[in-house]
Amino acid sequence: MDLFLKATFKSDQPREIKRKLLNNIKKTAVQTLPNKSLEERTKTIYVAIHFLLGGDVFENTECKKFLDLVLPLCHDVIEAMFTTNSIEMLFDGTWKEPQIDGTEDESAQFMLRILVSRRMDLIDLLLSGGTKKMVACQKIPLIFQAETIKLLYDSQDHKTFASVCQVLTKHPQCMPPMSKGFAMCTLSLHAISDFQFYGNTDAVPSYIQDVAQIAELLQLIWKKEPATLIPSLQEIFKIISAEKEPSNALGYLVKFIPVELTNTVVYQIVHDSSISDSAMYLALTRMTMWLSWPTSSRAHIWILRFFTELAEAKKYAMLIDVTIKSYKQVFLCLRMPMIRHSALEVLVYMLLSYRVSPDVFHSIIADIPQMIASIEKENKADVNEIHLKTLANLCYCQMYLHTGFPELYTSLLQAIKRFPRPKRIEMDEALQVTSWSNNKEATFHEVEQFHFDVRSKETDRAGLVNLGNTCFLNSITQALFMANGFRYNILKYSCRLPHGSKMRLLEKTFASLLLTERLAYEPKDLVEYSRPPWFISGSQQDCSEYLKYFLDQLHEEEKSLLQNVTRSGETHVPNDDSSHGDVQTTSAVPVAMETDQPEVTTPSTRSIVSKLFHGKSKIIILCQSCRGESSRVETFVDIALPLDVSSESTPVGGKGGCVGGDPPKLPTTEGSNVTPFINSACSSSEGTSAFVDDAPIKGFPVQSHDDVIEDPYDVTSPPKSHNLVDMITNYLSEETMEGDNQYFCSHCNRLQNAIKRTEIIELPTYLVITLMRFTYNTSEQRRTKIIDNVNIALDITVPLRGSTDQQQSYNLWAIVVHSGTSAESGHYYCYARQLPSDPDTWYLFNDSHVSLTSYSSIEDLSARFLRDTAYVLMYRKAEGSESEGLSLSLDGKDLVCKELAAAIEADNNMFLKELTKSKNRSNSSACSNVLGWNNDNPPPPPPSFGGGGGDGGSTFQSNRLVF
Repeated sequence: MDLFLKATFKSDQPREIKRKLLNNIKKTAVQTLPNKSLEERTKTIYVAIHFLLGGDVFENTECKKFLDLVLPLCHDVIEAMFTTNSIEMLFDGTWKEPQIDGTEDESAQFMLRILVSRRMDLIDLLLSGGTKKMVACQKIPLIFQAETIKLLYDSQDHKTFASVCQVLTKHPQCMPPMSKGFAMCTLSLHAISDFQFYGNTDAVPSYIQDVAQIAELLQLIWKKEPATLIPSLQEIFKIISAEKEPSNALGYLVKFIPVELTNTVVYQIVHDSSISDSAMYLALTRMTMWLSWPTSSRAHIWILRFFTELAEAKKYAMLIDVTIKSYKQVFLCLRMPMIRHSALEVLVYMLLSYRVSPDVFHSIIADIPQMIASIEKENKADVNEIHLKTLANLCYCQMYLHTGFPELYTSLLQAIKRFPRPKRIEMDEALQVTSWSNNKEATFHEVEQFHFDVRSKETDRAGLVNLGNTCFLNSITQALFMANGFRYNILKYSCRLPHGSKMRLLEKTFASLLLTERLAYEPKDLVEYSRPPWFISGSQQDCSEYLKYFLDQLHEEEKSLLQNVTRSGETHVPNDDSSHGDVQTTSAVPVAMETDQPEVTTPSTRSIVSKLFHGKSKIIILCQSCRGESSRVETFVDIALPLDVSSESTPVGGKGGCVGGDPPKLPTTEGSNVTPFINSACSSSEGTSAFVDDAPIKGFPVQSHDDVIEDPYDVTSPPKSHNLVDMITNYLSEETMEGDNQYFCSHCNRLQNAIKRTEIIELPTYLVITLMRFTYNTSEQRRTKIIDNVNIALDITVPLRGSTDQQQSYNLWAIVVHSGTSAESGHYYCYARQLPSDPDTWYLFNDSHVSLTSYSSIEDLSARFLRDTAYVLMYRKAEGSESEGLSLSLDGKDLVCKELAAAIEADNNMFLKELTKSKNRSNSSACSNVLGWNNDNPPPPPPSFGGGGGDGGSTFQSNRLVF
């Protein structure tokens, strides 16, 4: 029979024929081998062992099947073959056997210096097929106990290590004394960590099975000796917090760790002063990668516990970094049915907590429709429907959280349209998680890392980084930048002012927007020094209030300079670049022109702001009793137009006033002749606005969702619509002052009924109109937002001195949009075009995000996104015949001073070098193994594994997002 075995294995027949022959040999062996002589049985066993240990995979597999059948029939052969010495040599791989058939060629000694797994297969067969009467099989466990640590230590790959673990788990009598338990735990943990998988996809199930065998041995040790569990967890943390990259297979172990230990262990680790933040960051980042292990069903429990504990410890910067590093990997895990539940839990918590910017959410928007389509194709409608609803609700919450991206969100809304939008009160409730951007002391270097991208080639426009609720400044700055004449004057004439002045800071910002290669410029200095003193750092503010204050400050700075011009035509300007504080004398430069045409260079003593933004109005009041008339002329920088409101939300104070009470006085430099038109979104009594940028945050007041004004998601009737031209006409029409609003006539010396009207006697080049959307709700004692639509005209005419014969035409150049439901929450973004050089190209500026859009998209904005409403409108004087033929196509790059241009160029060079290094690091760190899916290639579904939603998939309620 041994000759039949040898001949079959050595034949050139196809494997299927060999397998049939071997099946016949097995049947014959079972029937006849017990009757054969000891020598014949021994030769047969030798041949089977020979091919078991030294053959190919086919021979090894078939011989295991053969020996499993015949070993129980050959006890005497086993006792004769496997003496104590031969068993010891079998363990160390030096066992030598005599000739098999007596010939010199075939008498080659087959030495057990091959894979440990083959030897473990044989030992397993001997222990499984033997009886207690067999002396050899009784000796094997004793020798195994003594050699276990050495066998584990000498194993060089996951297959051999797993084979030793399999025997130990299957035959507990081979386990060494528990005094060596932790040593075995340590070896097993490092084996799982060190044995990376670099094979092809077909080998994934085998590798997963090997890891499972090692993990099962650990589970057995932890059950037999519970005292080894906590030290093992500490060892796991050491592994994942070390510099060396561990295998994601460690994530498989969490299923064997009691859940009740989670809180205690995580608390001890987070509050261990000996663990550095860098080590904690590495550990948490690698834990998030555990989600990609195909059979990991509890990893999210530990990850979320760490997130929660670190948030309570105010480790926001670390959590932001971990999210930026890991969120794409977590999102890709949604493709795999077995781990979708865990990955979705973590993704929901990450996105709801990450409030620094919308970019994390935005970077996966394009992939969400494809992900939804992929999940819908799976044949698990019940579980998948819950997952899809959760993903859709997460998207709705993110769009609610990060408003102002209509073009970006339109396709996403189409993909999730079959899932109803949650009520606002429900989204507010879901958002009651820790916001990692609430810590005002946290730095924003993580945002810089995330914006590590180049300037948009499609738009050739750079954005502005949101430095923590600074969208009010970013939207206004981008709108002013798109005003050709204003940008030209700032770049050309700001050199007259000292470094550190607000105009020089604006010059630096404009120059950077023109020349930077970065995706977005970070206006740190502009935020710090142009913000009104009553604006609280890190809090959202009113963009209209900021615009008026900032323009007034620019005007006062330049006016102060112009008043110091000497008769000799020279201006003394402090030279901030000199460490000695010397005075620099420069030639006087002509100031800004009254039009925004840069070709006109007539000198003037008026400031840039005065020439371009200041208009004059005349308020006339006629007493109805004595017919006496009084009037005053005011300089304005904007016109505030009220909207009709309900009877319970009545504005107080008349045209141009602050609704809800007298407006606070705007601090201005002494001598300013500008009277700001404060609109209804004015400061509170403390001089601060209550806006919260980018979303309601923890503690956001939950408002009644049956209130039409307060909750545009739940409106029962469409909002009103207004025409801008009619609003301007109404603003300039006569108003009767009577009742509680009577006029005090100085001639009559008493309150009298009167007629009041406003005339515009001088119009600016750039006309700013603010829509008074924020009103005081007297019944609820709080400010609310009027979400009425205003039909914005591209072109308007404004009458002068109350006469239709004298009027000025204007073209719309920018719109600042407020996205939000009330004065206590919201976000600003801006639409703008460049007039007159490029009138057909509209841009959407939303912090760092810049995209192309169209005017038709702006027109139906509120119809698509009800709470996104125009707030500040900016118009430019239409071109007249006197300026035809003149060009304003210059972008101003040639006007940037040499020092500033050189500094920006140096930053660009540094940025491009950093970008190259970053790409190299990304390429080198991309995982090539199936346990750390490459970010550029979605992971294939793991072979031979079924679907499912993980633990409790059918009742999944992540962050209450299944409403």
